[in-house]
Amino acid sequence: MKKSNLGALVILAGIGVIGFVWFKRNKPTTSDKQLTDLNAQSLELIAGGAQNIDKPFEYGEAQIKNNFVNPYTSTWSLISKEEQAEISKTVTENVNCGFGLTWTNTDCTDYNIRQQQQANPNNINTSSCNPPKLLITNVERYDAGFPKAGDNGSLWAVYFSVCGGNLDDLPPTKYKITVIDSVGSQEIVNDKNYFYTPSVGGNLARKPKTAVINLSITDKKGKNYIQTFNYKG
Repeated sequence: MKKSNLGALVILAGIGVIGFVWFKRNKPTTSDKQLTDLNAQSLELIAGGAQNIDKPFEYGEAQIKNNFVNPYTSTWSLISKEEQAEISKTVTENVNCGFGLTWTNTDCTDYNIRQQQQANPNNINTSSCNPPKLLITNVERYDAGFPKAGDNGSLWAVYFSVCGGNLDDLPPTKYKITVIDSVGSQEIVNDKNYFYTPSVGGNLARKPKTAVINLSITDKKGKNYIQTFNYKG
């Protein structure tokens, strides 16, 4: 190797050593930089109130008022003891009186009055008819998801009485409800009805505000009764 080449290598080696020593003295390592960044982020969190993150949550008066509000009351307030008692009474009446659980000693006076008002709000005479005939005493329509849960269908209840008829021949074994509105007609049919109830009904795909209701029932002896009712919601 020539002396000039050897000298150049020595010079380059010297520069490399000097650079390495300077780099070690002046450049922070990766771990040092990460530690510095973490310390800075920690200080920022503390300044923003993060020192309270691990404290257990405590319900105060404000949280109770904001989170335990009954959305179904007209005043948007907590359910009072009086309201709770009324709800409990209504549930008890609906179960015990609705299913005829007489041994529970539940006072069904108010329940029966409400049921009568709902079934026959106009107080139509349903006891003395000659010859016997079917009377529709009330029709109620409720919004319902039908035929699918997201559809704008309806649920119907047609209250009726066979005036002057033989109650021993009821319940009707079959019934058909025809709802006629401005669009057309819809039918609710039940060919296997086994229990007597003050109303019959079912779901329809539309929910008209006005309609003509035709009810046809057949009693246990095969006698057929038909009646019409003008519904206005």
